[in-house]
Amino acid sequence: MDYTQTKSDIMQIDANIKAHTRYTCGLEGEWKDEESRSRSFFSSPDDQRTELFYALMKMGYIEKFYNAPYYWKVAKNGVEVLYIEGDLYLTASK
Repeated sequence: MDYTQTKSDIMQIDANIKAHTRYTCGLEGEWKDEESRSRSFFSSPDDQRTELFYALMKMGYIEKFYNAPYYWKVAKNGVEVLYIEGDLYLTASK
């Protein structure tokens, strides 16, 4: 599965969040591509995870579930984005 567009969307949002934050937050390190998914870490010391969620929604992603600010999933174009306490996972939609 090609996650290029989803990664690009997240990196654009990340840049916007970092532009108005005075401390370390957002994506940390490189994306790690694995057999069936890609993963990264998104630091959210001041609720940037919620900014990420709503920015993805504005970009046309559809909410799959939202159990808490630290546990949610959205999807678009066959790719799901799962956020669990900072960990971001990209997988093919089922």
